[in-house]
Amino acid sequence: MPTEVYDITIIGGGPAGLFGSFYAGLRDAKTKVIEATKVLGGALVHEYPNEVLRDVAGFVLITAERLAERFIEQAAAYDHTICKGEKVTALAFDNAKKVWKITTDKNDHFSTTVVLAIGTLQNLQKKYNVLLDSFKKIGLKTNELGVVVDAHMQTNLAGLFACGDIIAKPKEMNFITIASAEAATAINNAKKYCNPEASTFPGYSTDIRKGK
Repeated sequence: MPTEVYDITIIGGGPAGLFGSFYAGLRDAKTKVIEATKVLGGALVHEYPNEVLRDVAGFVLITAERLAERFIEQAAAYDHTICKGEKVTALAFDNAKKVWKITTDKNDHFSTTVVLAIGTLQNLQKKYNVLLDSFKKIGLKTNELGVVVDAHMQTNLAGLFACGDIIAKPKEMNFITIASAEAATAINNAKKYCNPEASTFPGYSTDIRKGK
């Protein structure tokens, strides 16, 4: 049973979760990703792998499956812990240790912050009612559109963030490009939560390793 405490644990290995994990690497955050299925990529590989996407920043035409491969390749730049084939069943905050406990059907995981990147609330209602029951138990604020967050992508619970299709916004706004920006915002603020001395601004990726 894992007892190591991570800075950031991302629940969901779809586009938002994968880009979030890459961004967490940029922020030097000790990161874990927990994915319910045995394959990373989310809806890109499970729902419409052969569809051609035309609205993803930086790509003119790309299949969903190929885009998933690019997200996975980008995330692999950092040696994060990836747990595939584990369904999260409960979240709880340990007041004594000041960490989040993430319970799956296989293990317990511990993290200073958690980022939810787990698809739409409607899909959760179809597949993971146990997790939704846990949301209610801990008092996570939701509405008919999803999990309610502020401008920092933080929920009403300290240290619990969300991004992508799970957050409360019109379904017409569920685009991969938007989810990527939300993931970066969530990670930057999770980093700040872990280390109040850290800057929310991550710096520019073009400056990484300059002068080294």
